[in-house]
Amino acid sequence: SALSMRDISARGAGDVDVLVDPKSVPRAHRMLVANGFTPRTSLVPSEKAIWKFWSFRDRELGYTRASVDIDLHWIVPRDTKLSASTAAQLARSQRVTIANGSVETLSPGDALNACAVHIYVDFCHSLRLLVDLAYLSNLPGITLPEDVPGPGRQLVADVLEFARHVFGPSVFPTIPGVPKSSEKSVARLIRMWEKNSAKPLAEASSHDYSWDYVARLKHELFYNSSFTQVARVLSLILFDIPKYSKGIRPAGLITALLLRLRQLATGTVPHRQTLKNSQNRKP
Repeated sequence: SALSMRDISARGAGDVDVLVDPKSVPRAHRMLVANGFTPRTSLVPSEKAIWKFWSFRDRELGYTRASVDIDLHWIVPRDTKLSASTAAQLARSQRVTIANGSVETLSPGDALNACAVHIYVDFCHSLRLLVDLAYLSNLPGITLPEDVPGPGRQLVADVLEFARHVFGPSVFPTIPGVPKSSEKSVARLIRMWEKNSAKPLAEASSHDYSWDYVARLKHELFYNSSFTQVARVLSLILFDIPKYSKGIRPAGLITALLLRLRQLATGTVPHRQTLKNSQNRKP
């Protein structure tokens, strides 16, 4: 927001995101619980080896207290096929002034790339991200960095063309370094927008059929996602962490696997249930 010459308060938010070192997550969890915050899942971070698996699989843990929501993050995800290396992005980062201090932030080109990736990963559901994309793409002299990988460059091109469909062609200028968009891919993004733009992120998806996990894997692979991304999705398919219940023993690997098996046996897999409920609500 500061980089695009808007006031930092112009970009609304529904929660507070806190980034900590992965080794500090168990301590941060204990601090939040001690201050009255309730975790949304029964996964309780600990120093044990099992936490290494969960921290690879997931990117955040949510906590709530009254009307305050906090998301605890321990990784800033970057798909190696979609964005430049972290070292390269840090080397060309910019410092912006916020209130009485300053912070390092992405260069305009890297921010544009990150915004496009975010729009796609979140199934094109967010109008707010499209507004961010509009501000960024209109910054004077903005270019896409040369070291953004081919799939990432193509994703930026497709997302910009999709955004022109939503806002109109005059809002998003031609940006140096961005290739020609793919008609097929842009049509796919438009379908996701039409399907998801009126839904919360929890109900957004990339498909119109029932086997959600296969669709999610295809979604990850569409722009040549890395093996790490695929492994994460496969772990999400295999294990389901139960919701938090006070006084119930925290979930472990066996508990999560047994819960998934029970869901498959009874036809109550959460994503399939969400899809079924949304279909039942159709007029």
